[in-house]
Amino acid sequence: MAKKTLKNDTLTDQQDEIATLKAQLQQMTLANEELSDFIENAALPLHWVNSEGIITWANQAELTALGFEREEYIGQPIANFHADQPTIDDILARLKDNQTLHNYRARLKCKDGTIKHVLISSNVLRKEETFVHTRCFTRDITAMVLEEQRRNDFVSMVSHELKTPLTSILGYLQLMVSKSAKFGDAFFTQALAKTENRQKA
Repeated sequence: MAKKTLKNDTLTDQQDEIATLKAQLQQMTLANEELSDFIENAALPLHWVNSEGIITWANQAELTALGFEREEYIGQPIANFHADQPTIDDILARLKDNQTLHNYRARLKCKDGTIKHVLISSNVLRKEETFVHTRCFTRDITAMVLEEQRRNDFVSMVSHELKTPLTSILGYLQLMVSKSAKFGDAFFTQALAKTENRQKA
């Protein structure tokens, strides 16, 4: 009777242990699903690139940002989507050298032919010193860059418009200085000369 009770207790303990393991497995599976969903549907574009420079994974935000379907993007060389070859060459070289990139400026080519200005932050997952894949985050700064360009163009235009009348004024002053010198009016000539120097400054 005692042996039967001991056997039942052992069986009960094993069943409890199995139930605990099942619960833990369910929790881990749920956490993994939530993490995968978070990465796949994150608002920030993300992608992985292997040691050969081939894209092995990208989330939906990355595909949407550039306008490509998954089959058009995954499995392709990352260089195909960079507008500047020296830039991507430098990025890959730095990552292979185990450097971490922070806000590295680059230009990416979209499917519709437009160019996106981005900041790239990336490092490499390594296992036993072996390059597995990059972990690349991309931030779109196109609107900011275009605004900077518009601002610079406006400043250049205003500077040009201001420079044109100033050039004309300097021309008239030089003419007046020349004429006043002929008439021998030292005071008037000196005053015009000072005005001319101020305008040049």
